[in-house]
Amino acid sequence: MKKNYVLMLCCFPLFVMAQGMPDRMNLSADGHRIVTGSGSNNDFYNIDSIRTIHLIFPTTSWASTLASNYGTDYLLGATMIYNGDTLASQVGVQYRGQTSYMMNTAIKKSFNIAIDFEDPEQDINNFENLNLNCGFQDASFMREALMENLIQKYIPGLAVNWVNLYINGADYGLYTNVQQLNGDYLKDWFLTNNGTRWRAEKTIMGPGPGGGFGAGQSSLNYLGVDSSDYTPYYQLKKTSKANPWEDLIECADALNNTPLSALEDNVVNYLDLDRALWHIACEIIFSDDDSYIHKGGMDYYVYWEPETDRITPLEYDANSVMNDPNWNWSPFYKEADINFPLQNKLLAVPALCQRYLAHVRTIMEETFNPTFMEDYINYYDGIINAAVNADPVKIYTYSQYLTDVANLKTFVENRHTFYQGNVEINQVGLTISNTLYKNAGLAWDAVDPGESVVVNTSISGGGISGVNLYYGTGLVGLFTKVMMYDDGTHSDGAAGDGVYGANIPGYAAATDVRFYIQAIKNNTPLTQTYDPPGAEHDVYYYKVTGTATDIEGESSDLDNILSAYPNPSNGKFMIHGLDYNKEITLYNSEGKLLEQFYTNAMLLDFSKYTVGMYYLHNGDNRIKLMIQ
Repeated sequence: MKKNYVLMLCCFPLFVMAQGMPDRMNLSADGHRIVTGSGSNNDFYNIDSIRTIHLIFPTTSWASTLASNYGTDYLLGATMIYNGDTLASQVGVQYRGQTSYMMNTAIKKSFNIAIDFEDPEQDINNFENLNLNCGFQDASFMREALMENLIQKYIPGLAVNWVNLYINGADYGLYTNVQQLNGDYLKDWFLTNNGTRWRAEKTIMGPGPGGGFGAGQSSLNYLGVDSSDYTPYYQLKKTSKANPWEDLIECADALNNTPLSALEDNVVNYLDLDRALWHIACEIIFSDDDSYIHKGGMDYYVYWEPETDRITPLEYDANSVMNDPNWNWSPFYKEADINFPLQNKLLAVPALCQRYLAHVRTIMEETFNPTFMEDYINYYDGIINAAVNADPVKIYTYSQYLTDVANLKTFVENRHTFYQGNVEINQVGLTISNTLYKNAGLAWDAVDPGESVVVNTSISGGGISGVNLYYGTGLVGLFTKVMMYDDGTHSDGAAGDGVYGANIPGYAAATDVRFYIQAIKNNTPLTQTYDPPGAEHDVYYYKVTGTATDIEGESSDLDNILSAYPNPSNGKFMIHGLDYNKEITLYNSEGKLLEQFYTNAMLLDFSKYTVGMYYLHNGDNRIKLMIQ
């Protein structure tokens, strides 16, 4: 059984980059929040203008060559010119897609381009792979851009913009340029890309427990303890572990086999539970036809994050969203289908269902409403309208484009109205305001090693069932939940004044501390509200003063070649700088040798030991570890 340890973070104002954070995780301008999804995409995926790509093949029979090698690993070499600059080495090109290739009779096909085909160091703005989608089944040419770019406020999303493609001098018109879901993408959203990545890919219709596609096999279903039972349904893309399948199996086991009464407390150790709820909320609201929530094992990825030892579902392929027949999908779509455990299991737990509904309300209020969405649709139309009209090989007519753009707006209006008519979504939660921490009575003041802080928040809006503070250390990981009180004895002011208080304990120097608030209304469904609304991936934050080698305010003379994250933790540490050829030893604070071993792993688990200070030695280097 895993032990509890540490989780992650979403929003938009002005942002300041914080050291050690991925590109899409940033501090707010005031330094009081960590927001995942903030900041802009790499300039290569800037949405404001259409880029130009020329592909020059050495043969006029390039199309037949690509067609005869479709579905293989074969890449046809070509010279590539991007925005007027010729790349030094050839790129490799192949047709991509399934429906867009098999069912598309037009000459306009989708392409994958390997920039590093000849030169492994060649890239464009640090990108080595491009996916150019032809727009098949999307006459608007903007569905993928709308969903992927807008969900980044809530979950990881692929960057999307447009290019005009020329092949051997011929104009092939407008293409959607969609980021590759690879290691570079993971580094945008996670602390490292050292985890395990699978693509769920049961994509053939036929008999089976899921009724076709991957539902029942590759939608995080439990298939037993033998990894060979999972390999037909998940394509292992990359891993650094000797036995990566055990992480997937443990997560599936916990998700599918834990009694509902214990599900929330257990599955959070294997699955990034809050992000999974955001994931299904985004897919259901946008009515993603190719997705986890509809086809199960088709067009989504699974990522095991080494820093938290947990699984996260990742959105992929959003060109089939927001289609007219799906405007009335229930917010609880497929919750009764046992083949979709993210809906069927998680939404069956009342507290998790209310957390999910809080996230749904946030998305509907902030993003998926007619005013916001129509502004974005009009903005995208302003960028691509002329290019669609001028496209000489377009799959759909310009008239169909205009009609489909109007259809998108109608879809948003209909879906928003449909959700407004849902009784469970229409529950009004409590209002949370004026959240802050105080140190020695001063708001947002510097916190020294070992100092505890008081968190205060104001709650209004009706009867209150409970108010909870969630706090955790490190930039990612689990949270500890404690009750907040308005009784006049928890540094909360006067009893009954609507101001609640609770404490976060003191931590060692340089510890990152995150927290957020949950308010539960005293109504029949126990409606939940969060501050910040994007929790757990949009959180309040402070960092304990001092350097990482300071323990209880004392400077350390230890070598700084080794580093540990998070430190302190509850026993699981990511150790950087290890020499895997040298023995690792662990001592307690009294100098007693506890362990001797060799490893090639970065994640070391000492959670079996009690709270306290320990010393990790690796050859001549050592580091202090704090278990809390």
